[in-house]
Amino acid sequence: MGRLKQRRIPHEARVENLPRERHTAAFHNALLAFRIEAGRDGRNAVLTEWLDAVGAHDDIVVKVEALMKQVREARRVFQRQRRFVKNLSGLWMVTNDRPHELREYEELQGKNLVACEAKDPKERAQLELDLQRVGELRQRSERLLELRSGLEDAQEELENRRRRLSALQKQLDEVCEKEKELAGRISHDHVVALDRGCSLPAVFPNVQLGYCVTKVNDIACEDVAFEDIRELLASSASPQTVEFRRYDYRRVGLRDAWLSLAELRDAEIYVEDARRVMPRRERPR
Repeated sequence: MGRLKQRRIPHEARVENLPRERHTAAFHNALLAFRIEAGRDGRNAVLTEWLDAVGAHDDIVVKVEALMKQVREARRVFQRQRRFVKNLSGLWMVTNDRPHELREYEELQGKNLVACEAKDPKERAQLELDLQRVGELRQRSERLLELRSGLEDAQEELENRRRRLSALQKQLDEVCEKEKELAGRISHDHVVALDRGCSLPAVFPNVQLGYCVTKVNDIACEDVAFEDIRELLASSASPQTVEFRRYDYRRVGLRDAWLSLAELRDAEIYVEDARRVMPRRERPR
């Protein structure tokens, strides 16, 4: 609501001075059909939003289907990688049939095998033998080291694929639980709207946002604490006959303060003129 300077409205044309009509509607489950919030001073229950449970459920079904596709692809890639690691492991076991030679080669590689730097003849002779042995083992050992490195990389990639699959599966499980929850919020009223091919508000055209709940199954609850009204709606038998009336307060400002229409006018905040918003036959003369 923005500030807008307006002409002084005659007393009889002020919305709050018009009769507060009673509007009744029967709901299968009212709390699944609309959202209510506490009015001024925590009293009354004001209708603030119609709940589009079908639309919300349709949206999450799309997410479920997309995640299922991702999980299938992640599982396919994981299984392919697992087969690759299994084959590579088998090749490693067959090829590395003399593991002591590979260990010997790695140990010799860790030494300083520069014979010319050895001053002791015996030491120089041993270094020459070691160099000769390294030459004998090099070709086969290097191939084995390359194969082992490839196997380690493949095992690391397999673990990455496992983690990704696990994360996607967890996400899918969570979204599936949310889908079940949203499916449970689809009431008979939503089904009726769906069958008629219209929105939920169109099923209850006499009920408008901004109205407050004044009766539930003939139990009066106007000016009652909000939590008590909510509990009344939650515990009432279905179908629930709910009565609404105009609520002559508006919520404004960052603190969501509820102000009366007179307070709004005093603050130079626009308030509708009853002669403009009411049907012609009901307008004050």
